[in-house]
Amino acid sequence: MLSCKQHTACSRLYRKTGRVKLHDIYRVYLGKCRGQDIWIIDGARVVRKLYPAFVAGGNDQRYRFNPENEVWIDNRMGVEEFAYTLEHEFIERKLMRERGWSYDRAHAQGGLELEKGLRQRQRRRVALKERNTPAMPVGERESPPDKKGRTVSLDGVYRHYFGKRYGLDIWVVDGTKVRGDIYGDFCFAGHDLKYRFVPKGEIWLDAAMSVEEAWFSLIHEASERKLMARGKTYDDAYPAGLVTQLNEREHQENLARDHEEQLPPVRYGTRERGAKKKK
Repeated sequence: MLSCKQHTACSRLYRKTGRVKLHDIYRVYLGKCRGQDIWIIDGARVVRKLYPAFVAGGNDQRYRFNPENEVWIDNRMGVEEFAYTLEHEFIERKLMRERGWSYDRAHAQGGLELEKGLRQRQRRRVALKERNTPAMPVGERESPPDKKGRTVSLDGVYRHYFGKRYGLDIWVVDGTKVRGDIYGDFCFAGHDLKYRFVPKGEIWLDAAMSVEEAWFSLIHEASERKLMARGKTYDDAYPAGLVTQLNEREHQENLARDHEEQLPPVRYGTRERGAKKKK
């Protein structure tokens, strides 16, 4: 919680008009889910310009500066935390809005308790996945197979099942372990048509990546893999995937700019108790 002095310092930003225009806050639009627009935002800028205690995520019930029907995800966060944070914000918002719970109660009894259960579920899923995945060959697909036929265990590699996208299973993995034990040049992401050690139909995202960069890496890997599945070599598919990624970055920049231009100025501060949904 902010102290009275901290609140006073922050409120100086709003003394002239009582409101502020959001600028250079939005980064990536992830679409609509459960009636909410999901945005990855610049967490560091929110801290500097809106609210020093902002961290992880936000919703329109907790933060007055968070526009209505938007869930914010802090871009400083690692991709592994994305799903937990999103579900946290959904339940926290629901409890504050529909039951009138205080933020402290909704955050702890709603958000954190839900996260705990989700994390336990993911640990069980990862354990099952690794138990049922055989040792995999080493190296890249386009390089000659290892002459000694060596294989490597994937135990301890998987961290979180991100979901299915483009007909593929997306897994967040321990990139440090991959680089240390399997392939030293694993650079943040990869797929089964590039690496022999990635099981069929999977894209891997390094847990070390921020949630913002993971989005663009996923776009790149999916595009690259699609071209390789059509017979393109990696050397041809990689630059084409890079173009797709760069186009997506430009698209997101335009979305963010247009969105901020349309938003009215917002108020400073937080709500300690939710506003019940009107009948």
